[in-house]
Amino acid sequence: NNDRAAALVTLSNSRITSVLVVFFIGAALLVYLIWVDITRSNYYKAQLEKTKDEAVELSQIKQRFLANMSHEIRTPLQSIIGYSEQLKRGGADSQEAVSAINSSSEHLLQIVDEILDYSRISNGSFTLSKENFRLTPLVKEVAGALKTQAEKKNLSLVLDLDGADDYTVLGDPFRLRQILYNLVGNAIKFTSAGYVKLALKTTLEDNHVGCLFEVTDTGIGIRPEDLDRIFNKFEQADSMIARTYGGTGLGLSIVKLLVE
Repeated sequence: NNDRAAALVTLSNSRITSVLVVFFIGAALLVYLIWVDITRSNYYKAQLEKTKDEAVELSQIKQRFLANMSHEIRTPLQSIIGYSEQLKRGGADSQEAVSAINSSSEHLLQIVDEILDYSRISNGSFTLSKENFRLTPLVKEVAGALKTQAEKKNLSLVLDLDGADDYTVLGDPFRLRQILYNLVGNAIKFTSAGYVKLALKTTLEDNHVGCLFEVTDTGIGIRPEDLDRIFNKFEQADSMIARTYGGTGLGLSIVKLLVE
């Protein structure tokens, strides 16, 4: 009887121990699941708050963009309408009026092109072409086309090709021109005195040409805290920039997407 009682107690202890072990494992698992659920909830909450902040910021950016666009588009349209009405009445110098209408039309076309370009690039509905072209004539062409724009502001447009060899390369010359036009044009726009310099340096390694394009100027510069924002779509360094210098806020976004 003693042995049976001892065996029964031992069995009972084993069962109780097993039950307690299972209970503690279950409790630990439950605590872990609760912790995972809370962590996940906090993550989703943080993501929702981040998404909400981004949506609010995007809404504000779009509002600024629409405000800028209404101003940007209205200015050349008013010029076109004003001069065309003067021509209609015969009360304006025809050469001056035609020149102003042509200039305003080109400005308007540039705005529309920037919006369309950004749309095509961001949607991935365009491809880069691959054709042979010579580097230095392309850079000279860009400098030559923008020289008049610089001279109107009494700026020196310096072209530095001392570190470049005239290689024939394979790529998309149209898009490269677009990038350089945008960067040099920006430099001219934001420089009121001094110079704008476009430099090209080339290196040859294993039948590949490395090209370094540098655009420097004596303009207003960019504050360090604005460096991350200037490549965002529809954004400029601040609202005063848009009012003073104009622009869609898409130029550098297009350049960044093309380069990437």
